[in-house]
Amino acid sequence: MVQRTPLIALFVVCMLAFAPFSWAVFTVVYNSITSTLNPDGNYYMNPTSHNIRIDFNITDDNFVPGTDDLNFSIYLSKASGDKNYTVVADMNANRYCGSKSAVAPGADYSTVQYCYYDWNTAISGAPDGNWSIDINAYTRLQAGGTDINIGTAFSGVDKNFFLDLTVPTSSITQPVNGATLFACPTQANIILTSTDTNVGSISKFFLRFNTGAWINNGTTTTYTYTPTGEATTTFDMVATDHADNNATTKTITMQLKNCQASQGGGTGQGAYCGDNKCNGFETIATCPNDCAPVCGDNLCTGSETVESCPADCTLASQAVCGDDICQAVESCSTCSLDCGSCAEQVVFQKTFDAQPSPSTITSVLTQAGLGENAIASALQAPQYVSVSRAVEVVQATTTDSYITLYVQNTTQNTIKGVRVVEFIPKSVAESASLVDSSTPFNVLVEDPIVEFIVGDLSPGESAQVEYVLTDSPVNASNAQDFVPPMVSSFQSAEDAANACKNISCNDSNPCTTDQCFEGTCTNTRVPDGTSCGYGLVCSSGACVSRPTGPAGQAGAQDNSLLIAVIAVVIILGAGAYYFSKSSGKKRR
Repeated sequence: MVQRTPLIALFVVCMLAFAPFSWAVFTVVYNSITSTLNPDGNYYMNPTSHNIRIDFNITDDNFVPGTDDLNFSIYLSKASGDKNYTVVADMNANRYCGSKSAVAPGADYSTVQYCYYDWNTAISGAPDGNWSIDINAYTRLQAGGTDINIGTAFSGVDKNFFLDLTVPTSSITQPVNGATLFACPTQANIILTSTDTNVGSISKFFLRFNTGAWINNGTTTTYTYTPTGEATTTFDMVATDHADNNATTKTITMQLKNCQASQGGGTGQGAYCGDNKCNGFETIATCPNDCAPVCGDNLCTGSETVESCPADCTLASQAVCGDDICQAVESCSTCSLDCGSCAEQVVFQKTFDAQPSPSTITSVLTQAGLGENAIASALQAPQYVSVSRAVEVVQATTTDSYITLYVQNTTQNTIKGVRVVEFIPKSVAESASLVDSSTPFNVLVEDPIVEFIVGDLSPGESAQVEYVLTDSPVNASNAQDFVPPMVSSFQSAEDAANACKNISCNDSNPCTTDQCFEGTCTNTRVPDGTSCGYGLVCSSGACVSRPTGPAGQAGAQDNSLLIAVIAVVIILGAGAYYFSKSSGKKRR
């Protein structure tokens, strides 16, 4: 025991000398989205019509210029980490950060580097709505490509913007195409309308007459036009929303007549609307101030009613939605203001219990763009998970289809990460924008094919996925176009636990920590300065000789001299102890 004590002390000293002394700190800080538009305190954006700049900062205090590389990916997310849609993947940060050099060494990310990405491409499948930005950045060894540090940033709800890819619709309510307008005495009113799926996003109306210069009418839905005489005029109108989506140009042709010019009386003379005389070209339709209604002119005007002039007036012409009178021609579906809301009525119900065939699974998942792993998983899924569908179609002011998917774990083991793919026939719904659900889902194909995220299921547990197809009625005919829903992804708890059983993640590098999780290996670099052998330390994931300071002196992190001194002291102490014992024996 006396002779082993120095060895134990030496071991303890060595362990302290080579203990890690620093940890990498890797951060990504999201700054902002900037765009030329910022209407009403919100951002309406279409990357195909506006360049959208995304700003962020990146820092990695363990970054080694010339050895490490840095990449980043940007996603659209509803919540942090969702990564619902990819804006850009695996971009070399040197082109977007710091000096923005496309060649090494680029920026030194051990200090804060300002970065930005100009987003100007469409995102396939991403529906209109509020989104946030997820930024994921990571450094890796250029030679090996192993991720060594990962940092993320999430824009948060305060930076939400509205992705608007939908073209608005528009129309010219008044006058109708081919109408004759009398400007009495000097003006003709034109009424414009426009609707947009994204309510409140119309930014302006552009107008022009006879292919002349475009007039910006702002958001005003009327335009007062003063004709210079009698002429046939072509009128064009284009509605534009805040994301610069332009509606189809609407065009009408109208015959404009100035009342005074038409009467030949010249300015200030002749008949005009408002002179209390119904003459010239004036009628009850063009000048109700001067002309009294005429029963028999096929116009139900003025004081005429169904009772006083049945020749001109019908129940339909007298019905006014909003007058609190539910007339015979009105109903809950045509005028809920007068007749009340329609009671919901179930018009169709059907339950689907069939399981998908292998050919159906392969066909649908191939159309959805899912890979071979998803197809292989889906082909095995019916042995573990069953899925059925129930449809209920309700008719009120609209006809909506309420669909419920019943998902059940049919095994005695926990099933993890269940996802269900639903192929919705185009004969039922034109696009995925008509799908609404409280269950998270991904739009795989806009036509539509969607994937619902169910999650984990305990042994025998059932889960329900409910979604609504807005104003998309299922009926006996198009119900035949549905195919059985299918599980696209799942893993049994037993498989997950045994996934690493026969996998070796040892990369024979003493400067990495080797781990296996659910069948996937990770080899993470240990902190620089960690001992990897006598006189050796880890640096940037490689085992190298311990560095020395200037003029051959031991560096600040080199403890070799200290160890040597301690070793000599221990040896001398042990020798002195041995010598004293030996001398004592001789004196006896």
